[in-house]
Amino acid sequence: MKEKNKVKKEIFILLAVFLILSFTNAWKLPFVETSDARYADGAFEMIANNDYLIPTMYGKAHLDKPPLTYLLSALSMKLFGINELACRLPQTILNFLFLVISYIFYRKMFDSEIAFKVTLALNLTIPLFAANHVLTTDFGLFFCEITALYCFAMKYIGKKSSGIYEFLFWLMLSLSFFIKGPLGFIIVIPIAVIFVCIEKNWKRLFRLRYVFSFIASFIAGASWYLYLVGTDSKLFKYFVYDQFLKRLGSKHIFHIEPWYFFLMVFVAGSIPWGILIFFKNREGINNTQNTLKKFLILISVFPLLFFSIPSSKLPFYIALAFAGFIPYLLCYKKIPAILYRILSISIFILLFACLINVDKFKLRTTKWLSQKIIHIKKQEKPKIFIYKVKAHCCWLYTGIKPIAVDLPEHIFSLEKDDGLSSKDILKSWNSEEEVFIVASSRTDNFVEFKENVIYTDRHYRVFWNKK
Repeated sequence: MKEKNKVKKEIFILLAVFLILSFTNAWKLPFVETSDARYADGAFEMIANNDYLIPTMYGKAHLDKPPLTYLLSALSMKLFGINELACRLPQTILNFLFLVISYIFYRKMFDSEIAFKVTLALNLTIPLFAANHVLTTDFGLFFCEITALYCFAMKYIGKKSSGIYEFLFWLMLSLSFFIKGPLGFIIVIPIAVIFVCIEKNWKRLFRLRYVFSFIASFIAGASWYLYLVGTDSKLFKYFVYDQFLKRLGSKHIFHIEPWYFFLMVFVAGSIPWGILIFFKNREGINNTQNTLKKFLILISVFPLLFFSIPSSKLPFYIALAFAGFIPYLLCYKKIPAILYRILSISIFILLFACLINVDKFKLRTTKWLSQKIIHIKKQEKPKIFIYKVKAHCCWLYTGIKPIAVDLPEHIFSLEKDDGLSSKDILKSWNSEEEVFIVASSRTDNFVEFKENVIYTDRHYRVFWNKK
């Protein structure tokens, strides 16, 4: 009876923390990052155009990513209205499902106490918290990847004979294709294969049903791409070269960072849980749990190594590494109960304080973006383009909040010696219905799709005015 009451108490705490961190001031939290607002605008245009298959930006086909992320946000806004909370709600639901699945997984592998500690720690892991509050494809991809890996572990490590785990494994990989292309396959399949090889069970890799399952899952996931390529064959080069191969080594892409970038992100993002690595290993680990230990280490290491190879790097790319490293620490390190409570409460207070001070955060964000725009003209021989557009996405906002959209046709450009700064130009317009996008000079690649144009290699900053 005491055990049941304890479990109920733990579940109540997990649910309370999730609700507080997910919905505190959620209706006030602006889209403070360019990708954040761009996906919101794409979802809005799905509703406006009544087209839920081809994402668009200002009426132009926007095929950088598959449609599932836009689609979920669009359906949510149709149900709950055009606002930030509704736009991010599908991502919040995915986070809830991730925590539920994590709790069930670690309860089966260990016990309810470990499951509670791991799930709470994942909810309080700062990079995962941030990824959940920024509308991008990264969290959806992360959810599909970690769910597929949980299913793999239940089938292979937990030795569960039910075929449901194998089915869900391939289903999650197919869904990941609709979120961010083949990246889910590229990350999850090597982790599973390497782990099987570490366990010296190579014969399992060549079972015929796995080969057929892989092919069927891949084709099902790639169906959106296959449909578009069938419509316009020129898109094959766009998808394979511009959106995949070019990101691996080209210097003409965004977010260029050094090879050690993700090591720094991983160390910083693991704070404060990372200090637990210096504690002694926990005793009483059985064979199944010891096998899982190697699996979690592999989940932690592989994304770091893989994403350090491409030139383009963003912190959210390695979200999966935290979902391996944090559980590893909580499951296999001997941690004093009082220390765990101190760390959990401290992180919760920090994150909650950030949420209740959203208004102050907005002001700092406004100032930061304004400074970035002014600094563009200080670069050596810069060329600044000013774009004047009507922004659907501004309907999602209240007050002064940033917005990001794709590039429409430019009005004019400014050279350094024109005697008129971008700041002066922006002051000359005050319409609440217009936003101004400041972009540094960059060659755009164009790919025709029917009568629309896809813009790639974008680089821009955002400015907005208030009367």
